[in-house]
Amino acid sequence: MKTPFKIAPALVKRMEELGFLVPTPIQLHAWKFLIEKHQDYVGQAHTGSGKTVAYGVPLLQRIDPKDKDVQAV
Repeated sequence: MKTPFKIAPALVKRMEELGFLVPTPIQLHAWKFLIEKHQDYVGQAHTGSGKTVAYGVPLLQRIDPKDKDVQAV
């Protein structure tokens, strides 16, 4: 998956394995705020537009696997 954002290589690899090759418009727009600017973001899009990935990727990227405390809900 090619994006202008710094996404962890392991996440990119897994997304590609799952068939996510091109980010959807909601993903690109959300990632601009969530990954690049580290700001909150509220987005609205149709069912099946990729909202779960739009919010899930930045959340997963911030998890430190060495930290055993709860980091995301």
